[in-house]
Amino acid sequence: MVFSTTGYPWYLFSTTLNNIDPVLGRILPASHPQVADLTGKTAIVTGANIGIGLEVARAFASMGGTVIMACRSQSRGDAAREQMLTASEGSISPHKVQVEIMDVGDFDSMQDFITRWGDKPLDILVNNAGVTLGTYSKTKQGLKLSYVTNILSQYFLTLSLLPFMRADARIVNVSSVGSYGYKSQFDVSDLDHSRHIETKLGLKVGDDFPSGLAFELYQRQKLLQIYFTREMQQRLEKSKKYGKMGISVHCYHPG
Repeated sequence: MVFSTTGYPWYLFSTTLNNIDPVLGRILPASHPQVADLTGKTAIVTGANIGIGLEVARAFASMGGTVIMACRSQSRGDAAREQMLTASEGSISPHKVQVEIMDVGDFDSMQDFITRWGDKPLDILVNNAGVTLGTYSKTKQGLKLSYVTNILSQYFLTLSLLPFMRADARIVNVSSVGSYGYKSQFDVSDLDHSRHIETKLGLKVGDDFPSGLAFELYQRQKLLQIYFTREMQQRLEKSKKYGKMGISVHCYHPG
């Protein structure tokens, strides 16, 4: 089965807006995001030691939620947590922010996290961690690293944690406007594009990608995240077990 995508005009429009954002920021009034009361709520944020993940974790904690910062590195996670607490000047309680080790490019690491999680209730899952690679890399399980990190990890974590989600829980997948730029036909029999990379391009693990391929794969995977989000929402709504729980699945461009 092959899908074609037709979102390129939206991609050009959105990237143009991104380029003029700094100018608009000086002209338009400051925005003030809505603040929710997350007291009693628990959130997991992957890739929470830097960038978007760190800011999301900070926002949740400042709203009173308990935040699990899921990071590959204990030292970098601890440093990010300390920076967050110091910057909050006491407004964030230290016991509300916890660092847990999880590498979303390694199924063993993700399974270890799920095992440690046990049956604790969960209200928010933010699948934020992602990667763009310039070389052809695989996981120790033999799967394409960027595909596992950007796609399969979201699928694995969402389904593994779903039984512990409370009513009205939220699942958030961080996608990108880059998804609109994927213009090639979509062959679902080669979702990770490894057959194309290895057979047609003749690349081996460790080889550099040809010019433009890394970004094309990024666009492709961000589009897959949107497909996964929509399909997951539809299946939850039809589910006898979860259909009445009000669990919702979202994806967004963080720009």
